[in-house]
Amino acid sequence: MSKIRILIAEDDKSIRELYDKGLVDDMFEKRFAENGKEALEAFQEWKPDLLVLDIVMPVMTGFIVLQEIRNTLKDTITPIVMATSMSDPQDVRDCVKFGIQGYIVKPFKFKEIGNRIMHCVQKD
Repeated sequence: MSKIRILIAEDDKSIRELYDKGLVDDMFEKRFAENGKEALEAFQEWKPDLLVLDIVMPVMTGFIVLQEIRNTLKDTITPIVMATSMSDPQDVRDCVKFGIQGYIVKPFKFKEIGNRIMHCVQKD
């Protein structure tokens, strides 16, 4: 079985470490971006199977990255899961309009994150 290529855009180092610890190496090939601009560049270069986007990030927000991927790059296929500490229902609705596959509210337990992400999207 091939590994799932996952790009995680997260500006908080401690949360990146939770993702790294919770997403097991034998199942996921992981790359990290620390801001939205890095995430968009890595997305275009690396072509991940799945993208996890924090909404509040420096340089470019995850919401703008989502819009760029869906509207400008015309990628409506790559699964995108939004992750944020904001749990406002309007934030969820705004993201859903652009075709996300899931929404994770932080904080989360690292032992649960792999299952939560896989619950949002299933690899073909």
